[in-house]
Amino acid sequence: IKSHPFESFVYENYNDYEKAMEIYEETLNQSEKLGDKKNTAISLRKIGVIYYHNSDYEKTLDYFIRSLELSELINDKALISMALNNIGAVYRIQNNEDKSHDYYTRAIKIAEEIGDKDGMGDVLYNIGDVFSDKGENDIALDYYSRSLEIREELGDKGSMGENLNSIGFYNSQKGNVDTALDYYSRSLEIAEEIG
Repeated sequence: IKSHPFESFVYENYNDYEKAMEIYEETLNQSEKLGDKKNTAISLRKIGVIYYHNSDYEKTLDYFIRSLELSELINDKALISMALNNIGAVYRIQNNEDKSHDYYTRAIKIAEEIGDKDGMGDVLYNIGDVFSDKGENDIALDYYSRSLEIREELGDKGSMGENLNSIGFYNSQKGNVDTALDYYSRSLEIAEEIG
């Protein structure tokens, strides 16, 4: 399959979603013509991400669900977990915490089953966000801390900064000023380090 994953990644990260979409759609068309179900599922998910960035959640869900169905058909557990996580994110942004939590729970079970630490870190953080949305801050803090532990183990500095900032915020809300400042300082150090 003629694909330009790095090129589309650059366009997506520089918010040129139109150009990234062209590349993902080209890859999707080629994958479907060749009967390559795995790359079709990946392309569907990536197109869904572009729609997510553009706040078109109806199309986002359509592409994520199609990706999930195809991933389940080929029994690719890593892709299934990613699709479930993505669907959970859409339901969360639509303020459907129960559905969001359900998809995240399914995603974390699969990520744990296959030992996908990166996926586990992402989903744990997202579950923390669901509990944060519900005002259940102690539970959210626990999920953020568990996610941070995994992200530290992986050396994922960008994600670690996100976790540290969230943990700092909840400690400041609880009046734990010194602890909050420590987490904020660590987050700032990482931000300065990675630019």
